[in-house]
Amino acid sequence: MRTARLVKGGASLLLAALMGGAAWAQDTETPAATPATEVPTETPVETPAAAVPDAEATVSHVDCDASPILAWAPEDMGDLTGMITLCREAYVARFNPQTRNPDWVVEVLNPENLKGTADRDDAKFQADPDLVRMNVETRATLPDYKGSGFDRGHQAPAGDMKRSDEVMMESFYLTNMAPQVGIGFNRGAWRKLESVVRNWAATRPGTSLIVITGPIYKDGAEKRFMDSSSGETKVQIPDAFYKIVFDTTRRRSIAFVLENKKLDFNAYKESLTTIQAIQDQTGYNFFPHWSAREATLQETNVANLWR
Repeated sequence: MRTARLVKGGASLLLAALMGGAAWAQDTETPAATPATEVPTETPVETPAAAVPDAEATVSHVDCDASPILAWAPEDMGDLTGMITLCREAYVARFNPQTRNPDWVVEVLNPENLKGTADRDDAKFQADPDLVRMNVETRATLPDYKGSGFDRGHQAPAGDMKRSDEVMMESFYLTNMAPQVGIGFNRGAWRKLESVVRNWAATRPGTSLIVITGPIYKDGAEKRFMDSSSGETKVQIPDAFYKIVFDTTRRRSIAFVLENKKLDFNAYKESLTTIQAIQDQTGYNFFPHWSAREATLQETNVANLWR
C-alpha cells in the first residue's frame, strides 16, 4: 500500500441510445462474474489545470500531489472546514465528516484501465486506513452498517476496479461508500446504471469518460441517520444519488439523479437531468474549467447530444 502524505490547503429521445449494449456487471455485496471484454488501447486524456482551493478553507489532501484525477474534481462553493480529499489510484473522493459519507467521487474511465482480473471476492469492506491514521473519529465504521437495513453503496464501483488488486481493495474503503437501499437500488437500478456507464467507457476507443458520483440531501428534508444493531449512528442517509458522465473527446455529457429507494430496474432511463440541476442541489460547480459557452451548453441541456 502506498504511504499517504497529508497536505493542508485549501428524456425519452435518448432511450434507445442509453440502452445501447449495456454490459452487466455486479457491484453489490453478492458478487457475480463479469465476462471479459476485448478493449482497445487507451488514448491519453488531456487534463485541465486543477482548481486552486480557497486559501482560507481548511481541507486535508491525502496523496494528491501527483493525482491526474484531481484536476477533474468539482469546485467547492461552501464551507470546507474539516473536509478531506482522498486521492487513490483509480478515484478521488471528498469525505465529509458531517455526513460521514463522500460528497463526490471522481473517476476517469477508458477501455484500457477497465482491463484486468482483480476479483472483488479478494477484497473486503474496511475503514479507510488514512482516516484511522489521522485519528478522524467522525467517520463511518463497519458496525454502523450492521443491522441497518442499508447496503454499503460504492460510489466508484468495484466493477470499474479490475486493473489491480490494490485498486480493487481501495474501492472497498468506507470513504467510497454511502448508505443505499439494497433491493431495487444498489442491487438493481443503481447497479444497472453503473453497468451502462462502464460499457460506454469500455466501447469508446480514443477517449476517456469523466464520471462524478455522489449523494444528494434534499433542502428542507428532515435529516435521516442509519440505525444499526447498536443503535442510532451519525451516518446520514442520502435522499438520492447523482452520476455525471463527460466524454473528453466528443465533448458531450449526460447526467442522472436516482432517488435512494426501490426503483424499477431500468429507472435510469427516466432519471435524466441537467448538470445545472445537480449543481443547484449539491452546491458544487462541476467542470469549472469549461468556458462560459461550453458550460451553458453542457449544464443546461438534458443529455447534451449524448450517444
